[in-house]
Amino acid sequence: MASAGKDLLITDPRGIWTLFRDFYSSFTDKILLNKTIFTIKYDSNGVEVATTEGEVFTADYALCTFGSGVLDRGSVKFDPPLPGWKKEAIYRLRPVYYTKIFLKFPSKFWGDSKWILHVSDQNTRHFPVFFDLDRAGFFPGSKSLYTAVTGDETLRVEAQDDSKTMEEHMEVLGMYGPSIPNATDIVVSKWSQNPYVLGC
Repeated sequence: MASAGKDLLITDPRGIWTLFRDFYSSFTDKILLNKTIFTIKYDSNGVEVATTEGEVFTADYALCTFGSGVLDRGSVKFDPPLPGWKKEAIYRLRPVYYTKIFLKFPSKFWGDSKWILHVSDQNTRHFPVFFDLDRAGFFPGSKSLYTAVTGDETLRVEAQDDSKTMEEHMEVLGMYGPSIPNATDIVVSKWSQNPYVLGC
């Protein structure tokens, strides 16, 4: 997250949903999960939403919050089809692939800079920025680094074994010299699409 020129990282172990819990706790009986929407029919009289399980829900209005990737792929059929100007807006928002990678070490060998930058040529792996998590306000004593990849690098990294990804990171971190300790653990998150929400 970024705000007014500052980088912010949420480290609450309860997760981001705690921010919304007070909001939705009063109507949890009206929230349905694990439903796959198949078609949305709409006109001036209201909206009808059908799931792949055959359930149908009706309402006066509906707010569409599908990710642009879902809309772009045509996973949900709209009847009538969405107007051209909405389709154009959807197709302009390409999905963004983003993978977070966390590395844990037996000891801290890097300096005290919050950000560690690495400039590489095209023949080396692209892990250009590392964030030091072993610092006050984050996870002091964790001996951990965080980095991320996007786009085609995300697809490449997630298609290979985590041990290969760790090996590639160690190659990049070799900028600290040949005697640094190997990482003892790696966590590779799954990619997420861009956060755009479109009101249909």
